[in-house]
Amino acid sequence: MAEMSGNNAHSNPTPAANKPSVSRPAVNVVKVSDVLAIALKNWYWILVSVVACMAIAVFYVLCTQPTYTSSISLMIKDDAQGAMDGSSINLENLGLQGQNTILEDEMAALKSPDLMEVVVNRLNLDIAYFAPGTFHEKVLYGSTVPVRVSFPDTPSSEGASLKLKVDENGKITVEDLKVNGRNLVVNPATPIEFGKAIATPSGNILVESTPFYTKGQVVEERIVKYPLSTAVGMYVGEITVDNPIKRSNVVDIVCRDSNPVRAKDILNALIDAYNQDWINAKAKIVATTNQFISERLAAVQQELGSVDNSISSFKSSNLIPDVGAASSMYMQQSSEASNQILQLNNQLQMTRYLRNYITTEGKNQVLPVNTGVANANIEGPISEYNNMMIQRNSHVANSSEANPVVIEYDSRLAALRRTILSSIDNQEVALSTQLRNMERNEQSATARVAANPKQARILLSAERQQKVQESLYLYLLQKREENELSQAFTSVNTRVIRKPQDGMKTAPKEMQIYLIAFVLGLALPFGVIYALEMANTKVRGRKDLETLPMPIIGEIPRFKHAHKVSVSYFSDNEKRRDRKAIEADVVVKEGNRNLVNEAFRVLRTNVNFITADSIPTVIMLSSFNPGSGKTFITVNLGISLALKNRKVLLVDCDLRRATLSRFVGSPHKGISEYLAGASHDVNELIVRNSFNSSVDVLPVGTIPPNPTELLETKRFTNLIEYLRSEYEFVILDCPPLEMMADAQIVASCCDRTFFVVRVGLFERSMLKELERIYREKKYPNISVILNDSMVGSRYGYSYGYGYGHQGYKGYSKYYGQKEKK
Repeated sequence: MAEMSGNNAHSNPTPAANKPSVSRPAVNVVKVSDVLAIALKNWYWILVSVVACMAIAVFYVLCTQPTYTSSISLMIKDDAQGAMDGSSINLENLGLQGQNTILEDEMAALKSPDLMEVVVNRLNLDIAYFAPGTFHEKVLYGSTVPVRVSFPDTPSSEGASLKLKVDENGKITVEDLKVNGRNLVVNPATPIEFGKAIATPSGNILVESTPFYTKGQVVEERIVKYPLSTAVGMYVGEITVDNPIKRSNVVDIVCRDSNPVRAKDILNALIDAYNQDWINAKAKIVATTNQFISERLAAVQQELGSVDNSISSFKSSNLIPDVGAASSMYMQQSSEASNQILQLNNQLQMTRYLRNYITTEGKNQVLPVNTGVANANIEGPISEYNNMMIQRNSHVANSSEANPVVIEYDSRLAALRRTILSSIDNQEVALSTQLRNMERNEQSATARVAANPKQARILLSAERQQKVQESLYLYLLQKREENELSQAFTSVNTRVIRKPQDGMKTAPKEMQIYLIAFVLGLALPFGVIYALEMANTKVRGRKDLETLPMPIIGEIPRFKHAHKVSVSYFSDNEKRRDRKAIEADVVVKEGNRNLVNEAFRVLRTNVNFITADSIPTVIMLSSFNPGSGKTFITVNLGISLALKNRKVLLVDCDLRRATLSRFVGSPHKGISEYLAGASHDVNELIVRNSFNSSVDVLPVGTIPPNPTELLETKRFTNLIEYLRSEYEFVILDCPPLEMMADAQIVASCCDRTFFVVRVGLFERSMLKELERIYREKKYPNISVILNDSMVGSRYGYSYGYGYGHQGYKGYSKYYGQKEKK
């Protein structure tokens, strides 16, 4: 039943010619499902990783100083809103008030170091108090500070620290005093009492009890005084100002601190300082404006009185009742004369232009009309001239200039031209005469307007100045009243929408840290497994051999003893193994149904299948790597075949290592003596019934110095032919391929080649070399045996690639036997 199951589980080997050549990827591809399968198999490492990460997360949370956050919502009103609600007076018209408050500027002002310095000084935030704690120091503030310390002689730019202890008797002890990093010693003989200064090399230190100190209370504090600039920078960095609702004047101010009460107090003090700063700035502006207006009113009043006196004195001394009316009349006359002169000049210029055109242009051209010369004696003849010229040119076009009609026209046109020129001359003379007359009229009007120019100019200038001063005086009186009202109704430009509450804990975020630790604990094993798989260049299981063109006839699972001993075969410092160690490698036994026995039964079934038509068969076992388990498979395959009453001979063809010979005690005579001619009867050299009644072994004997030359002799070929006639299966344990010529020499006498690939030893890059050897047919009928496969491995027995871990469990359950290790 086991053999039948093996045949069903392992398909018949496919001939190489029917298998397509599949190119393997050059990169190491690891599937997520493979990593998941390996990780789940090693679930205990995942558990250890999760527990360790969670423990680290818990320790981190316990050792991390908690951070609390308090926030306040504030509406910042601009100046326009202030003017509308009557809390301030709009002074924009005076030019002394800027534009409406820009929200971004006010947000920057709320985070300004100068404003925070006021808060630090008001709350004494440059001095911090700490008490010992289990995992971290506790931050003391307000009602939790029983003893307060001040440094009256230490400059604000310097830092200091000390440890203060008060016992139950009220005895005060100061230790570890440092100022600017320098250690200072407090005189122990100096009594330290509450309210009295302690003399130190850096100045006095004052220790005072607070209302929260009770007599007999034991106090232990660590006090740190930060330089003022350092404290300001610390708290500015913990303030965040944001505009959560765009296009609104509402800002959220968030303060982060290690003490929830202090965070709330900082916000309240910050708003108070901001409002006070804004009120001070407004008051300063109002005072400056008021002073400026008063000074200007006095100056304008004085100037206005001086102007009034000047006008009155000037009119009295010059007897000028009203200069304006007379000047207006004369100015009107002068303006009319100027307009007429302009028109006459235009007509005169056009008359001259027309005369010049008539005298310079050709005589057969028409004259311009509507030139602006307002004279019927000129415009009429010109119109007649143009009509006659058009008729004359029409006759010329139809005949010639010699035509009598044309000659008549030319005579009449010449006379008309002379008449026009005469009229133009008369017009020019008339216009020149009128122009001279109008110029005299204009001069007369101008002289009358300017009869008293100095008095008129002085009087006009004085009256203009009087009006300006009077208007300015009234304006300043109005602004002075507005400024007084503004000073009386000055209010802050903020309104608290949401008051700050006691700070809520925001860090460390325990649940988030625990979740990250849990995920990291899960991910680390998977990541390590993925990295190891990516770095693993060895064959990992049957899945890596899927693309090989040759058949895979067997898959031997990892066996504890076989794994250890097979590696020891090729140890440089090996010693002769005892009989017990050798017997441990003989795993195939009759009636045994463990995992390895079933694997060899499946291998035996496949070997019988592929050699059914070629018995007796000579099979060579080889590999690329020493330590692949060739001898282990040779022995157990031979025993497995013998259990089916097959006559089997195992030949140790590794004349350099003689590994197979050790299973029979490494006799002194063997194949090397036969090939060298020292022994002529091979039957005397064969060890009979080595493992059972059907398995014989031909050992190496003495390890020769020239194994290759011995294998190349005719005696070796004759020996194989003789053994073929005596046994059904002759299995040759050969040295690795391509490393030496021995395997290739032996291959010429063999029917089949079983190539052993050991998981974790064979490089996947060598699969191409194995495929090359197969395609070049350097060795006969190559088949692959996968050795040392991991049971349950994603790359080997599980998931349908071999015979299945579940299948072997089924065999064990069926036969009712426990698997032997």
